[in-house]
Formats: sequence, structure tokens, C-alpha cells
Amino acid sequence: LDIQHRRTVQQIEIADMDAPSFDPDQLHRRNPDRIRPVRRTGREKADPPVGGPVRRAHLRLPVAVAVEHEYDPDPFKAAEVGQRRLEVALRQQFAADGINTEALFTAKDTPTGTALIFVSQDGENCIAVAPGANHSLTCEAIDAVADRIAGAEYLLVQLEIPMETVACAIEKAYAAGTRVVLNPAPAMPLADELLRKVYLITPNRTESETLTGIPVHTVQDASKAAGALLAKGVGNVIVTLGSEGALIRTPAEELLIPARTVTPVDTTAAGDVFNGALLVALSEGRSLADAVRFAAHSASVSVTRMGAQASIPWRGELETLA
Repeated sequence: LDIQHRRTVQQIEIADMDAPSFDPDQLHRRNPDRIRPVRRTGREKADPPVGGPVRRAHLRLPVAVAVEHEYDPDPFKAAEVGQRRLEVALRQQFAADGINTEALFTAKDTPTGTALIFVSQDGENCIAVAPGANHSLTCEAIDAVADRIAGAEYLLVQLEIPMETVACAIEKAYAAGTRVVLNPAPAMPLADELLRKVYLITPNRTESETLTGIPVHTVQDASKAAGALLAKGVGNVIVTLGSEGALIRTPAEELLIPARTVTPVDTTAAGDVFNGALLVALSEGRSLADAVRFAAHSASVSVTRMGAQASIPWRGELETLA
């Protein structure tokens, strides 16, 4: 993510060093009555073509992004990509977007992760994921970039890489005083010991319930779930609520940031864009509330466009935000 010029966010899995995962997404539209928003994970045998049968492939980056101190325009990504032609396409795209790929590792004999995304007429999605090289990201790779993690202000992490690697990255950041921001996607239970090292967590409704056991149907439910996460030791909580906005809860305050009213076309990358934009704003010294407003605005733009990477707004498109 280029804080000054480029897209609001390009997400990395820990390698989403947010630690990153790379899934070139194939997009298809289907009748909403025939699909449900569920995630399935399978195994792949080879990299898919860069172009899809219905729409061109889009890159999905559920990875960790380390945002370096102050206003450094050159944050880095640590991630794994597979071999063969898809790797070439990914590296070329990153270079075109001005992304530093010094910490981008190539997994031998493993294809790059892919995701097949079905989008309903109302913009909801169903995603089938073949993790590929994302699951090859190891603690050794994190060790190789430990100095960069220690020199960062924030480390953004999500869960599409091995949990052992997630834990390694969080531990490195916590020990160095780097603030950990956790996007707990896909939803899965997490140990309190891990959560105590998280400065800020950004679950959606489903992820909040998975982490706390509290179903989230209303803003009041979200507040209860956020309180439970604070009780587990998380420093600050943002529960994203789609069209209802985002609820901030810290030990000192609780605030609902309303969402912009838009007509969604494809919600696939909304969470990725929200988290990336959030880190951009925080790294620029904005307050948590202002950072959430910027993130919500960025995500609201992304859902009005088809695709994952292709839907991410450029910084210039967001400058009119008050």
C-alpha cells in the first residue's frame, strides 16, 4: 500500500505481513437464489490462467501488511506466491502499482493460491479458496523479515496463512513494540493468549460470534461482543456491520461510525479494503474514529465495483472525504 500515491490498500497475508496471502480471483455472476455466502477451501493441482472464463482474474491479497513508522511511503509485504506464469503476472502487477516486493517469497513446487468467487445480483458473494502457496508461508519466512517488523509502527495480519505463522508474526511484532492489527478472517476461534497481544481487532458479525459466542444481529449485540473481546485482553475493537457502519469500542469509549449509502455491486474485497485503508489512516496519525471513517468510505467505494483488486479505490478518488 502506497500511503502517498497508490491504491488505498494492497493487502498482504503474513507473508496478508498484514502476513499476506495471494489469491487471484476468478469472478462469476450467478442467480442469488442459487448461492449462499459461504467459504469453501480445497486443493488445487495447477495455477489457473490469468484470465477467467467470464471476467478477468482479480488478485485477492488476504495478507499481513506492515506499515512503517510515521509517513513512510514504502511499506512492505511479506507473502508467498507459487511458481509458473501466475507468479510473473502477480509480480508485474505489484511493480506497476509501486509495491515493494523485497519480502515476497516464492514457494517451490506449489501453485499460487486462487479463489473462485460467485457474486449474486445483490452483490453478496460465495468464495471457494484453494490456498496453495499461502499455506507454505512459515515462521522461517517471518524470521527473515523480523527486523522490518520491528521497525514498523503497525503489523496487519489475517488468517489465510497457517496459524503457526500468524502466531509467529504477532509474537515478533508484540515483542518489538509494533502494534498488531488483526483482521480475523476467515472466521475461526483464537486463543486468549494470542488475542492479548493484539492492539486492534476488526471482526465482522460472523467473526465476532466465532470469537466470542455472542450472535451479532444488532448494534447492541456488536457492543456486547466487543466488550467480550476487550475482556479477553484485546486493546481495541472495531466490529464492521456492513450497511449499519462500524462500531468502535475501546476501554475509554464506544462510537458507531455510520456507513455511506451506496448500491453494492460486489462486496468481495470490502473487508480487505477497509483494513488496508484503516492502516493508511492510522499510520498518518489520524484518530481511531477518523481512521474508521476513512476506511468505511474506502470500502463503500469498493463495493460499487466488480472484482477484488480491481475494486480498490486510488487515493485520489478519496481525497474529497471531509
